[in-house]
Amino acid sequence: MGFSHKKLIRTVFFLLLAGAISAGPGGESYCEGANLCVEIRRHRDFHELWIENLTPGHLSVTLYFTRWVKVHSVPELGRHEKYPAWSSVVPGGKKTLGPRIYTTQKGADYYFMFSYGFGKADGKYDEKYIYELPYPKGKEYMVYQGSGGVTHQGEHYHAVDFGLPEGESILAARAGVVVEVRDGDEGCGMKEELKKTTNLIRIEHGDGSIGSYEHIQKGGARVKAGERVEAGTLLGLSGNVGYGSCDAHLHFGVYAPLDAFRRRSLPLRFKTAGGVKAPQRGQVWKRN
Repeated sequence: MGFSHKKLIRTVFFLLLAGAISAGPGGESYCEGANLCVEIRRHRDFHELWIENLTPGHLSVTLYFTRWVKVHSVPELGRHEKYPAWSSVVPGGKKTLGPRIYTTQKGADYYFMFSYGFGKADGKYDEKYIYELPYPKGKEYMVYQGSGGVTHQGEHYHAVDFGLPEGESILAARAGVVVEVRDGDEGCGMKEELKKTTNLIRIEHGDGSIGSYEHIQKGGARVKAGERVEAGTLLGLSGNVGYGSCDAHLHFGVYAPLDAFRRRSLPLRFKTAGGVKAPQRGQVWKRN
């Protein structure tokens, strides 16, 4: 008995999952670039869905079914976005996601959607971590926007904007592994489409949280995905690319994925020449 199936497209964390289908001896694989593949493993009486993580960091992956005809599963899988199967998949790992899918009738049919986000959704995050300022020693810059600012709401609530001029060095505020680098876009402003073009560098920290350095200058990245960096490592050059003010600045936030659809902003404190501080608009901080 055969199944039909289809991967639907979903935007998550500004990532568009536009997969390609490839046939193999164990079934079909739906891949999103060099980040993730979903494999359907076909057995005589059931199918299994496996996730393969191709990235250097953890991925939090969510899957749920949008169509379900003459099919049952063990255990029962939610058929709505509110009741998904989800899992964190280790770097370079492969993991079954969801139950076995059975049918004994003709005309069996199922459709599913999968999405993912960077980071470890089941991590224990250090919310008291004290970060280094992400610019060179001896330099001082203003905090343009801190927690709860005009554009810092929801999943960006605790992010901070530093007034770095274009071309200034951006340094890692915390050690980790580079999981994503995008520096090929240009343009700035408040147009909705620019939310998908922000140049950025994302680093997974040891606790599974993600540090995101945004508005990188076009061509300004100085690291590649997979590199291990220490606090103070040069990551790239500041710019003004993407959604937001066209004044050059660095947007820095640390996020913890709740699942592949949602993430929460983690509070930030920094070492400054004047002691450990939480960001507030208008403050000028010097790095020792």
